[in-house]
Amino acid sequence: MELGVKRPTGGFGNTFFRGPQTGGLVDRGLQAGNGATEAIFGLYNFGRLTSRIDYFVHVQSQTQIAHRDDFRPGTQFDGSAGVRTRLGRVEPELQAIVRVAAKDAGVASDRDNSGGTLVDLAPGVGYRASARVRV
Repeated sequence: MELGVKRPTGGFGNTFFRGPQTGGLVDRGLQAGNGATEAIFGLYNFGRLTSRIDYFVHVQSQTQIAHRDDFRPGTQFDGSAGVRTRLGRVEPELQAIVRVAAKDAGVASDRDNSGGTLVDLAPGVGYRASARVRV
């Protein structure tokens, strides 16, 4: 289980320095910080399906519990699942990743351009150089 709090430590006053919006504020959802304090909850599990196939599953939610300057980030849900097999020292793996984010809210938000769903499929390969080293 994962429990955490994301503190509002990054800045959110950056402005565009080029282009048609020069001098205008960059969308809060795109800045290093957004001024919100967010709670993070997650669960993960990993194990073996067979003697040669491992799996993992991870889900996480991030939701704002305090905000400032009329910006409220949308709640975000992330999930991933993957499998890995061992073929000697080579370990092919495949991971599916899903992110669903609700739209931001408040006067300082860019509601129309926030939120959405992303789905990724990420293949990979590892190499077991020794019993303790995997790259």
